[in-house]
Amino acid sequence: MHIHLEVTKKNLVVLDATKASVPKFLNFLGAELNNK
Repeated sequence: MHIHLEVTKKNLVVLDATKASVPKFLNFLGAELNNK
């Protein structure tokens, strides 16, 4: 059970990082498309 909780915490951190990077990635894509 304890190990499961640790894994879940790590997954939440990864999920937060992914959520934070997606808008940046979309902004980058939008800028690239506007340049072409």
